[in-house]
Amino acid sequence: MRKQYRLLFYWLFIVWFWSGQVYAASPTCTTGSKISSGDLAISGNFTIQDDLGKYINLGTNKVTTPYVFYAPNTHIAISRKFTVSNIGVYDASVNPLSVSLSNFTTPTYFSASPNPLTVQFTKQGELIITWLPLVVGGITGNVEFCVDDPLFGGRFVIPVEGVVEVPDSTPATPIMNVFNGTTQFTDGQTTPFDFGTTVVGTPIQKVFKITNTGPGILHVGALNLPQGFSQVGTSPSSTNPLTILPGLSENFTVRFDALNAGTVTTQLFLSNDDPVRDPFNFAIRATANIYPEIVVLIDGVDTANNSPTAINFGTVALNKVVQKNIVIRNAGSVHMTLSNLTLPSGFTASTPLPTTVYAGTDSYFTIQMDTTTGGSFGGAVSFVNNDPDENPFSFTIAGTVDPSLPTDPVIPPPTGVSPEINVLLGATSLVSGMTSPVDLGTAMVGDSFTKSFIVQNLGSVEMHLSNLTLPAGFSLQGTFPTTIYAGLSNTFSINVDTAAVGTLTGTISFENNDTDENPFSFPVTATVSAVPVPVDVPEIAVSYNNNDIVNGTMTATNLGSATVGTSLIKSFTIQNTGTLAINLSNLSLPTGFTLEGSFPSVVGAGLSATFSIKVDTTSVATLIGTLSFNNDDADENPFNFPITATVTAVPTTGGGGTGTPSIPVVYPTIALFEGETALPSAQTTIVDFGAIEIGTTVTKTFTLKNTGSIPVNLGNLILPNAFSLVGTFPNQILAGFSSTINIQLNSTTAGGFTGSFSFTTNDPNNSTYRITLTAQVDAPFISVTSGDVTIQNGATTALLFGTNTKKTFVVRNITDAPVSVSDLVLPTGFSLSGRFLATTTSLAAGSADIFIIQKDSETASGVMRFKFNRSGGINKTFSFPIAVTNTGGETPSTSPAKIQLFDGSVEITDGSSNATDFGIASVGTPVRKTFTIVSAGNAQLNLGTLSLPTGFSLIGNFPAVVYAGLSSSFTVQLDALTTGTYQGTLSFSTNDTSKTTFNFPITGTAEFCRAFATILLNSTCFTLPVIQSIGIVEKTASNTVDSVKFAGGISVNSGAFTQTTTMNGFVGNPVVVAGSVQVNPSHIGQQADIITVGIYRPLPNLADAWYMMDASNPVLWDADFATLTARQTGLTLQATQSVVLYQGEFLAPGQLFIFFGYRLSDGQIIYTADSINVTIQ
Repeated sequence: MRKQYRLLFYWLFIVWFWSGQVYAASPTCTTGSKISSGDLAISGNFTIQDDLGKYINLGTNKVTTPYVFYAPNTHIAISRKFTVSNIGVYDASVNPLSVSLSNFTTPTYFSASPNPLTVQFTKQGELIITWLPLVVGGITGNVEFCVDDPLFGGRFVIPVEGVVEVPDSTPATPIMNVFNGTTQFTDGQTTPFDFGTTVVGTPIQKVFKITNTGPGILHVGALNLPQGFSQVGTSPSSTNPLTILPGLSENFTVRFDALNAGTVTTQLFLSNDDPVRDPFNFAIRATANIYPEIVVLIDGVDTANNSPTAINFGTVALNKVVQKNIVIRNAGSVHMTLSNLTLPSGFTASTPLPTTVYAGTDSYFTIQMDTTTGGSFGGAVSFVNNDPDENPFSFTIAGTVDPSLPTDPVIPPPTGVSPEINVLLGATSLVSGMTSPVDLGTAMVGDSFTKSFIVQNLGSVEMHLSNLTLPAGFSLQGTFPTTIYAGLSNTFSINVDTAAVGTLTGTISFENNDTDENPFSFPVTATVSAVPVPVDVPEIAVSYNNNDIVNGTMTATNLGSATVGTSLIKSFTIQNTGTLAINLSNLSLPTGFTLEGSFPSVVGAGLSATFSIKVDTTSVATLIGTLSFNNDDADENPFNFPITATVTAVPTTGGGGTGTPSIPVVYPTIALFEGETALPSAQTTIVDFGAIEIGTTVTKTFTLKNTGSIPVNLGNLILPNAFSLVGTFPNQILAGFSSTINIQLNSTTAGGFTGSFSFTTNDPNNSTYRITLTAQVDAPFISVTSGDVTIQNGATTALLFGTNTKKTFVVRNITDAPVSVSDLVLPTGFSLSGRFLATTTSLAAGSADIFIIQKDSETASGVMRFKFNRSGGINKTFSFPIAVTNTGGETPSTSPAKIQLFDGSVEITDGSSNATDFGIASVGTPVRKTFTIVSAGNAQLNLGTLSLPTGFSLIGNFPAVVYAGLSSSFTVQLDALTTGTYQGTLSFSTNDTSKTTFNFPITGTAEFCRAFATILLNSTCFTLPVIQSIGIVEKTASNTVDSVKFAGGISVNSGAFTQTTTMNGFVGNPVVVAGSVQVNPSHIGQQADIITVGIYRPLPNLADAWYMMDASNPVLWDADFATLTARQTGLTLQATQSVVLYQGEFLAPGQLFIFFGYRLSDGQIIYTADSINVTIQ
């Protein structure tokens, strides 16, 4: 502890010293007083990184190679970004110290902004250097600026060079390079880049950087990856290409999926418009192994194999019960086998070593020290396992039994003691028979409104519950507990009917065997309010030639071309799709463009207005820049997008004079259109055919127009792979006429397809007319069956119901990524029986689910459809016709019966070796699973007696018959009466001739003190206070706080846990901060991190500081979620999780506000919005 005091005082001294001594000085910062020493790449109070991620050293002798800014023409701005990071220290008053860059001087046509740039402590800022040339040629020089860092400040320089390529007949071309870190790849490289080695089920991601070192703009289209690899994100792709300006770069991420064992060596392809490197390809390799990976946790700490540090059982009195749970986690991909446990003398296994730990799960055994005789005991614990590099696993334990210590009295078991009931709503304890109603709160009409109650048994014998009665307007969600063992608790949840506005009241009551509180009853009230009136807001939309323009897009809107001296005016439409008028102002146009007429100042709700832009055609030029204007749409202000236009030279005239030509010049002029949209001849003109599935087609019609004065001749049509011509291609179009062609996308293989659509002409300005076609062809995402019938998407033959009242449909995800299914639409005369799939948000890879449609009319027919997409992609529609006839129906019962069995959305295979896991239950709190049986054949399915292994029981009835095309269900319970792992085979007989005895393994574990709001510490089960408010850092589109609950608190000197406490001193007062989480059901089984953060407020009230907990220590945090480390990583989420957030002594007086939660692999964090509060006096 004295060492901790010394560290604290030393830290305070450093803060005082630097704040009082160093920061008093100001650096010299005059032109010419440049720094001549110091390496800012590795030291100093600030750093600067360029736009390629490289740290730069700013002394005059440090930067020798200038940063080059390429512009394809004059009047085109090129910018590069430099990131400034403040890594300084606190000043004496614990206020952040800023670092400023100011007094910029720049060469001609260069500018730097902002001036000044001020960066606060631990933050970052962006310095933008821009090159806007007005003449052709090159400029070199230095960007100089002052840095007011008191330690390493002064005048600094960044050398720059601006280059304007002289326009000629050859367009500027890009040069594409690809990097991973500092490793550069060669186009066509055959030596594979190695992603590394992982285990099956644990993907590896690599980030690649594309740089453009040429003078032209680089466009990167589809990323083509082989099987086993996938793209993270949506860009680059045919529908979302990357546009990289000269001298800049963009990143993309590739994931090795690690779905199967083995080494994959293949090629990565990137389509682009670098004329030398299209496509850019190089070899990649990755390996996935399949084996178990053992992790041993003792007291929550990861214990290394053969660790020399003994696990100490402490020094205890005679007959004291001392145990430690040894948690064995399988972090690998296959199940792990354990055997041959050896223990040193003086220790026994009170809970046996498990024989199997399945992939991604935990199990445990318990070691107990023999305290019947005095002495010191110790030695090695060892057991055999099938982890290839940690077999056997061994660690050392030690403990002492001191006969001189007072012996714990032997307390006989209680006799004649009754249970003691306590009911909680949140942290509020309810009194049986109370007269004041419990207010459950207010919800709007149609909203979900659920409240959960906790029933605790504070007595010494088990408590039995029954006969729950609820008032009108209230209903039970889930199940009502029937047994609660001594010292434990359980919950039940009540739904409030929100169908109509009003106040609902009544009494909740249930029977129990507490002698003085039976029945337990209390009044409740809840309010349902009207939905609030929507607030009127404006909503802007801008279009050109009926094509919507996205605010902030990087793709320039092409206004076309004109010859020098002619007129080129184009109009834009502003539409207000909102419910309130929208105000417009401050139109800004780039050089070469002017407003023609007036710009509208207001557009009424539901109305539209136009404005026109005139292109300056006084000289040959390619004009490009950003159009911008202000508006009061809250999320699209300002509205801005790039525009471009081309001014070409006047064609050469014939004749011998300088006046009117003696012979008129005549030639054809070809133009290509899709609808009303002009498609100029350019590789950057892209027509996207969208995404289709293998086996389907999409056709687009293009129009060829001859606006010249003589016929245009056409030939040599070339189309990219997967595209074909439907019909004929014209060989000539007369002057003033047009012709149409049809191009079809039709591929038998999956992948992204991008290439040139070109043809030759006698138009002197377009001798080869060329644009780019792109499309995505996907393998089917789902299969749909009904009985033995596989239904094709877009089928034209109706599926007949006949005499059947209902039909069951099975939807299966046949991809290796999640597929969402939603928005079922049925024709008139049909209705949904029950729910549309158990999980309407997502079907896991390879999983399936069912839904049932019933006929409501004998003459109904029509198309049934629903939407689906993969991993957040574009929605697709699955559709097929259904109908009812007066004849038909099921095949006579002589045709075979067929069974399908589901656990939620996961289909279970007969004879499967993969156990269905009920998870980990708390002793006294059973866990249930409901299984669905589908009769998928054309005959009645008959079922025999259900057989279950020890520890499991049937809840309700097991069906004897399931009629053809229908389904039924049964529920199995993991009883969890005592601790242990329960496993065995579930089986029953059927009349499916291929599955006469349907069987599969089931498993589950019961542990003491595993219920929500409890935690096991030193063999004692503690109750944690329930925390009411929940927050979410939402990195995905769905809100997943439903059903999540938190409990947590602090225990001082092994006392009870409370959410708020005050401590008198911190020396000699050990604390434990712990939490418990009931996770969202959809998150169970996912990998997650436990995160803990806190605000420390010194006394007296100085500035707050944020801290985060890593595996062992608190670490200063900058409140940026990107830098947030975890208390515990790689946790496989169970239904409930309890975790120690901090254990030890605090180091200083002050106030602490502690928050915790769990972080999913997609970055989503669900946490306690209320804190655990500690005041240390």
